[in-house]
Amino acid sequence: MDNFFFGTEAESRLQFFVNDCITKKKRIFLLCDENTEKYCLPILQSLSKFAFLDKFVLKSGENSKSIDNATLIWIYLLEQRADKDAVLVALGGGVVTDLAGFVAANFKRGIDLVLLPTSLIGQVDAALGGKNAVNIDNAKNQIGTFKKADIIFIFPQFISTLPKIEIFSGFAEMLKHALIVDAVYWEKLKDSDFTIDMINNELILTSVNIKSQICQQDRFENHLRKKLNFGHTIGHAIECYYLSNNQSIPHGHAVAEGMLSAAYISYLKNMLYLSQLQEIKTVIRRFFPPLSIPKNDYSLIYQYTLSDKKHSSQSANFTLLTSIGQSIVNQDVSKKEIIEAMIL
Repeated sequence: MDNFFFGTEAESRLQFFVNDCITKKKRIFLLCDENTEKYCLPILQSLSKFAFLDKFVLKSGENSKSIDNATLIWIYLLEQRADKDAVLVALGGGVVTDLAGFVAANFKRGIDLVLLPTSLIGQVDAALGGKNAVNIDNAKNQIGTFKKADIIFIFPQFISTLPKIEIFSGFAEMLKHALIVDAVYWEKLKDSDFTIDMINNELILTSVNIKSQICQQDRFENHLRKKLNFGHTIGHAIECYYLSNNQSIPHGHAVAEGMLSAAYISYLKNMLYLSQLQEIKTVIRRFFPPLSIPKNDYSLIYQYTLSDKKHSSQSANFTLLTSIGQSIVNQDVSKKEIIEAMIL
């Protein structure tokens, strides 16, 4: 399971971590973006009583998750004479923690990695499980490694710095966790009026535990962990489509569309009851309105699914639902089924 600390326990453990690095003369290098430097770093410094002197600041946004930025950070570390005992601390959402994991896994064949996810999507999903990657040529997560963080500190107070659209993005991943393995959790989430106060510690920890337990059983995504890809095959393709048009879309909104499409495909394949599909659609459409993608471009979305890491030569590989709270991996899905599913 991920070595994570939450809330008040994280506060005491963070100070212990900083003091331990000082005692052992381990240099701490902070990676953040423009937003987390402005809104979250002051919170972190008040919690740790430590000034992060060595700092690399990224531009905010998905485009920062690139091999070019990874190279710039490696050069920065070399210029700062970072050694094998250096510690890379990532303060940010999924883009920052993903990039940090990729950088730490490769610099001097691996240095210590500490994650402080600041977004809801980072806290409940992206920072957990040790997968990291960068994008290349508008394709999501094509170059990556498995690098588990040495420590993950989860501070719910960071969520108060987020715009509502980013909280929705994280909520999509929480819905995913419920749909693939936990019908009881789905019942707790589906009737929410969705206020910031609704995202409480209990719900965050439920998602943290779901993802951590799945990853503990299948660290390298050979079978069970593929359940966590529910909604992501089409979701990533939608993100690629937007990136190719020099636009962006919140990851959670793309995944929500992908989940709805995957649920429809589950229904087409007689795995999911119509009533359950309608329930899923009702919940997702309460929080995520339909995207304005011209039907003529649906074939382009399909083309982007072909760059998915799980794709085979004959068909796309999907995680589908057999019921709300139950899922099945390694399901072949045709081009016709994918395009038809995008009408919802």
